[in-house]
Amino acid sequence: MLKNKNFSVLSSSNSNNFLFYKSYINSINIQKYLPTELVFVSDGIKNRNLIHYLKLKINKKIKIKIINNYLNLGISKSLNRGLNSCKNDLIMRLDIDDTWNKDHCENLIKEYKKNKNYLIYSNVVRNKNRYLNDFLILDNPTIHSSWLINRNICKNFKYENLYPEDYATISRYYRNNFKFNFLTTNTMNYNRHNKSFSKSKIANKDLNKIRKLNFEYFKKKKVNFINIIMLFSLRDFLRFLKNKLLMRY
Repeated sequence: MLKNKNFSVLSSSNSNNFLFYKSYINSINIQKYLPTELVFVSDGIKNRNLIHYLKLKINKKIKIKIINNYLNLGISKSLNRGLNSCKNDLIMRLDIDDTWNKDHCENLIKEYKKNKNYLIYSNVVRNKNRYLNDFLILDNPTIHSSWLINRNICKNFKYENLYPEDYATISRYYRNNFKFNFLTTNTMNYNRHNKSFSKSKIANKDLNKIRKLNFEYFKKKKVNFINIIMLFSLRDFLRFLKNKLLMRY
């Protein structure tokens, strides 16, 4: 058994969907490695009974802290409020509408113990055979409900106030030469439902801003874009052309 595995779970939500809370709580309670702390940011939740339910049903070994935003601040500002309240330097992220398998936390903590020099550990990676920078130009290579954030590497870790916030955040830290560890095992389930913010027009607008910053970074690094394009799937390449990144930037 690994020692000194204290870590926090950080979540933020404005959802009033009871089923989300039920599966969310279960995901945490079934973990082989339980967190010592849950920091939950209520970003304008109207049904206060859901917060009482969360307090009642979460494993009693876990210290729970509720942060109330009486006005909806949005995901990035809410998560940053939560980060300021986390007592541990290892922080697992979980969204209310996503779920973990029972060995999710164990796998990430064990990986951290092998090498503590990464800022973000993740075990949900899209297109695993790609280099990270090849995919960053187009899209987010990972999902932040699968993240273990290591604040020993960056004490003032913060989320970017752009959407998708996980893509904006990992892109910024990549451009600042931080390293990430992407595992090959998937121990979470991502729920991209109809009300998901990542499907909104605002998210798509910010997406182009993030892509532009990444494109300029790789351009300065003299990345061979012909090699990158050769690595794209046909679908990704068509998306690349659709956004006209090469012509626009």
